[in-house]
Amino acid sequence: MRSWAALVGVVAALLVSAGVASAQETLDAGEIDSSDYPILEVIVSAPGDGSESAAFDVVEPGGSVSLTVEPLAAGRLDVVLLIDTSGSMTGAALASAKNAAVGFIVVLPDQVRVAVVGFGPTPTVATPLTADRTALGAAIQSLAAGGETALYDAVVVAAGELEEAGGARTALVVLSDGGDTVSATSLGLAADVAADRFDVVHAISLVSDEQDPASLARIVSGGGSVVEALDPIALSAVYADVADRIVNQYALRWETALLEDAAVEIIYDDGTTTYSTSRTVVVDESLLGSATPDVSTVPSAVDDSVAKQPDPFLLTSPVVQVPPTLSGWVLTVGLLFLAGALFLAGLALFGPKVRTRHLAAEFRHAMPSGRELTGVGRRLVALVESLLRRDPARRSGLGLRLERAGLDWTPAEFGAALAVGAAVLTLLGFAVGGIFLMILFPVLGLFASLAVLDSRAAKRKRLFTAQLD
Repeated sequence: MRSWAALVGVVAALLVSAGVASAQETLDAGEIDSSDYPILEVIVSAPGDGSESAAFDVVEPGGSVSLTVEPLAAGRLDVVLLIDTSGSMTGAALASAKNAAVGFIVVLPDQVRVAVVGFGPTPTVATPLTADRTALGAAIQSLAAGGETALYDAVVVAAGELEEAGGARTALVVLSDGGDTVSATSLGLAADVAADRFDVVHAISLVSDEQDPASLARIVSGGGSVVEALDPIALSAVYADVADRIVNQYALRWETALLEDAAVEIIYDDGTTTYSTSRTVVVDESLLGSATPDVSTVPSAVDDSVAKQPDPFLLTSPVVQVPPTLSGWVLTVGLLFLAGALFLAGLALFGPKVRTRHLAAEFRHAMPSGRELTGVGRRLVALVESLLRRDPARRSGLGLRLERAGLDWTPAEFGAALAVGAAVLTLLGFAVGGIFLMILFPVLGLFASLAVLDSRAAKRKRLFTAQLD
């Protein structure tokens, strides 16, 4: 029976963890446009292929809204590629960046125009906006590394390439392995220009000793994301992901009931993963007098005969109606449930044990263990035992600690119990306080467990000494 309980606990933990993990991704979204208040609009970049099974939701403080979604055509899209050509990119880094950038323009739809700007000590326009893939490939391959890093100046130059764009959607893709060193432009101004001129900004941070993800995060703060590439080889996959997000863009529109500034949650679910982000609705008070939302059209729990009338604006474009999805509170509940499932699984894995009381470790006699383990428990203990055998000194030291504490546990059994406890504490820490507590809780749990052993050993030693006296 205990074996079945353990199996159920483990399976429940795995199923819940799969569901919880899907609620942790960040959605790329621009700022909310309230110029046509009370109709609001926001442009989002959705990962994946934008299949009909995907679901969007916008949650205002009063709950989910009636939402329309319009896929945006890729034919009206202009992209500026901003590539770091400073001295730190010399060699394999720039070579990989070039290959990844060429792959990026190849996967974009043919009608998408792209401009290429390299930046070392000064920004250089390798090619203006063009749909000619051959010219773009040649421009990318012509980039050469050397000198300082003028990232902020390059953002302003990239924005200048869009002056003749003529109303197309715009995207900026930045690759850099270090912070700005010589720009005349400030970080604040560069961020403002990026937010004003580009609908979405994606920054790729190539991990190095000089990388500055904080500055890149400021540049994309108007709507976009920062993605880390651990090494030059990873750039192709990162660029492919960014291309996917740029092409799969949607306009979300809804009629708001908000009468003042407030934060809303934007959610996208592709069937396997849930992405979400928060944006602030800024309500222009000058519009409230003539465009106050008609809250009387909202269905009432008392009068079911009142129905909201369709807004003609929302019916002018081909749209997909989507149902509301669950809010982010599911994450915390799911993690708590997962922690409980792991705890119950741990109880089932380790059966009842017979405790033996000894006066002191030096006078302990070998006795048969009364502990019964399930099949899963035995395999876990066997795994820990194989790991401990690689470090005989640590295994011996842990065994001595357990013996002096008067616990009828083998080092492998104690280690397996610690592993289950660490898993529970990790999940509880993440549910309560995020990444920091997720790391802190299991570390504290480990030290607390060892401290309890030492405390028990010291207490038994005092009792033994008192009896000798």
